[in-house]
Amino acid sequence: MKHLRYVGFILLVPWMVFAGMPLTFSGYGFDEPWFLWEGWSVRQGLAPYVDFFDFKPPVLFLTEAAALSLGLDQQRFRLFFLGLVVVSVSALSAALLRRGAIAAYAVGFAVASLALLPALHDSSLNDVETIALSYYLLGLAGFVAGLPGPGAALLVLSVLTRESFVFLVLPTWGAFFARADRRDFLRSSVCGALVPFAAVCAYLACVGGLAPWLESYRRSLSFAASYAERIGRWDPGSRWGDQVAGHFWAGPLSLASLLPFSPFAVFGSVRSKLWGLTALAGAVYTVTIGHCFWCHYFVVLVGAFALWAALAAEDLTPARLSLVGAASVGLFALVTGLPSPTMPRPCPPPAASDVLALVRSTPKGAWVLSTTPGVYVWGGRRASLAQSAFLDELVDTYPGATDRDRFAAIRRELESRPPDVVVLDELALRRGQRHIREVLIPFMGDRYQQVGPDLFVRKP
Repeated sequence: MKHLRYVGFILLVPWMVFAGMPLTFSGYGFDEPWFLWEGWSVRQGLAPYVDFFDFKPPVLFLTEAAALSLGLDQQRFRLFFLGLVVVSVSALSAALLRRGAIAAYAVGFAVASLALLPALHDSSLNDVETIALSYYLLGLAGFVAGLPGPGAALLVLSVLTRESFVFLVLPTWGAFFARADRRDFLRSSVCGALVPFAAVCAYLACVGGLAPWLESYRRSLSFAASYAERIGRWDPGSRWGDQVAGHFWAGPLSLASLLPFSPFAVFGSVRSKLWGLTALAGAVYTVTIGHCFWCHYFVVLVGAFALWAALAAEDLTPARLSLVGAASVGLFALVTGLPSPTMPRPCPPPAASDVLALVRSTPKGAWVLSTTPGVYVWGGRRASLAQSAFLDELVDTYPGATDRDRFAAIRRELESRPPDVVVLDELALRRGQRHIREVLIPFMGDRYQQVGPDLFVRKP
């Protein structure tokens, strides 16, 4: 039995690496260039929410900066995100093994098979929810291993990556608080949670981004409340069942990906069922709160299933059923998680080669204005605006009563740092007309000449 446990664990890591390859070497989704730009900006010494802006929490920027240490060539930075998933799932399995749960590796296979499901990702593992899930699984592993301090610290990192994970983290904390020495657990977990929060606040205070970060939450409330309607993606609550069917039950393998969790759901104790359902309810709430169902929003459900399985795994240990359940769960996960036998290859940058060549030909200190943030990253030049993109959906969050007032700060920023190259793309023309009409056209005037489709350079 002991050897069986460790054989399963040893197989888990290479299987995850192999299953994660299609999400490591693949094309670029819509959001990823923005995330990479934010990480690249951190590596350039720029201040979050001051020198560059996004509504996302700061740990996302720091994680992207760490990933870029592996380099852009051949999409090596994506190995960081695959490694984060592999390490977090392995840590959870190891923690369960340490507690004697014979179904530990089955939990790992079950969680990994769902986390690596392509239907839950735009194009890669570099999305906010998957990064937050990795930190969450590491925190869950800490709790399982009896380390509430480090566990709570990692759970806070998940919330500082994606705030909505708080609705998953709270039930997780409650489940382990209820089964531990409550005084010691409370003291250790609170102290552990304060460490990363204080560290992030101290970093932002040092670079001048703490107050703008807090202010961004006030702005984001109005933006998030109407985001789905503004971009035409609002879905009524009655569509929830359709969305689940579309993302999880689109095909037989997607449906089978939920089967590995069935033994834990059926044979776990009443307590594990109650906490698992509570976490699942919190995860469902985070998905449905905005009435906008992007596929990666559903990743948080993986965390709820992981908690449920981790709590139930120990319930299965004494029974003979644990061996049967472990074998069947591992088999289901192995079959459903197998990717195409064709090994994927790295993809080129998400920007035209002629545009990147022009940007790279400018002096090192040149400023660039692009509606495609990948131009800054692969071109190696700073943005003349802190704003991440020309999205008219953001306009109403700017201070001011009229468009002219709202765009005044952007105009001043452009005048102080006039870009040497301006790159417009389809997104700007489709979703940034107010920005273009009120800011860009008056600013450019006759100072720029067009050298290509939607490509302009400043006249000498």
